[in-house]
Amino acid sequence: GRKDLESLRALQSTLRRVERSTNERVVLLTYLVTDDRLRIILTTPRTQIHRDSDVSAADLNRQIFAFREALQDHRADATQAGHELYKAVVGPVADDLEQAKAEALLVSLDEALRYVPVGALHDGSGYVAEQYTMGVFTPAARLTLERVPQQSWRAAGLGVARPPDEYSPLPSVGIELDRIIRQVDNDGRSRGTADTGVMDGRVWLDDEFTSDALTQALDDGYPVVHVASHFVFKPGTEKDSYLLLGDGATLTLDEFVTGRFSFDAVDLLTLSACETALGDDDANGREIEGFGALAQNQGASAVLATLWPVADASTAEFMARFYEYRQDKNLSKARALAAAQRDFIAGASGVSANVTAARGLISDSTQSTEYAATDLSHPYYWAPFILMGNWQ
Repeated sequence: GRKDLESLRALQSTLRRVERSTNERVVLLTYLVTDDRLRIILTTPRTQIHRDSDVSAADLNRQIFAFREALQDHRADATQAGHELYKAVVGPVADDLEQAKAEALLVSLDEALRYVPVGALHDGSGYVAEQYTMGVFTPAARLTLERVPQQSWRAAGLGVARPPDEYSPLPSVGIELDRIIRQVDNDGRSRGTADTGVMDGRVWLDDEFTSDALTQALDDGYPVVHVASHFVFKPGTEKDSYLLLGDGATLTLDEFVTGRFSFDAVDLLTLSACETALGDDDANGREIEGFGALAQNQGASAVLATLWPVADASTAEFMARFYEYRQDKNLSKARALAAAQRDFIAGASGVSANVTAARGLISDSTQSTEYAATDLSHPYYWAPFILMGNWQ
């Protein structure tokens, strides 16, 4: 009932229409965690089947948290743990996906599976993200799946580079926003010092980033709202998880829902450089999906969020590439995300050089969230970014 399974068949007509408009074969995987097995419902635009994975909830949770531990250590090899979890989560439907000629996977995750970046699972020869474009399906996405995004994006950037002492600094946020947004006034004239951004828009940085600034960005109708700050998830009520603003104030999920924030005009809300607190091993992951679902209930078509505290300078490069693929190459959000991830996996030209250059602009004393590694193909750097909602 809480997964609204009865409506999955009705969703097939939506998937057919989206497939025709995007020319991409889409498959929805719905997961149900039970005590003795993991149940998987595969829904295509035309068929629906069910498979079981013979893994108990206890064993599944063990695999999930072993995988996450390896993912968050850039020195650890995450492929073995990723392969073990792949066999439980994707393996039972791998042949079905091949038969369906699937290109895009929408995953409806359950319990602690919400903590898993499915694209980082490993089939023994490569990552899932190398084979499929990925999106996370939530019930809130039903209303926005068919919404056609604006062809050319403008962006509002709100960031915190110098948070209060109790939070880790995010010194690359300014670089990130410069790489993404080319500031212009209402007459189209440049407002900022940087002219390298992918999209026209406006930036509110540090003290300028207030609750009122977020309201103004939404009222001005920017299709993209890009927030580069800490978002602290804590198991509990909606008053326990919050976004850190540039003036030191916080915006809780409860305030977000009951306040004056409408995301009706937003094609994409991006939460970059966020900090996620997992809680204990019994946490069911609902707080992860919570913000994405809430933002979609407030009108946002899609949310791009992170599953763990991300590396600072490499995130600036990743986000720039994501927006470049979407804006300049006219790719869908999911395809742009996959392209940026594949660039990192393959060590594409310019990735390491740009990240190294960004690090060079940051003093060593402030690089608390950035590993000084050169191998950016590790999933630590590219896997935490998940796209929830409309993937077009």
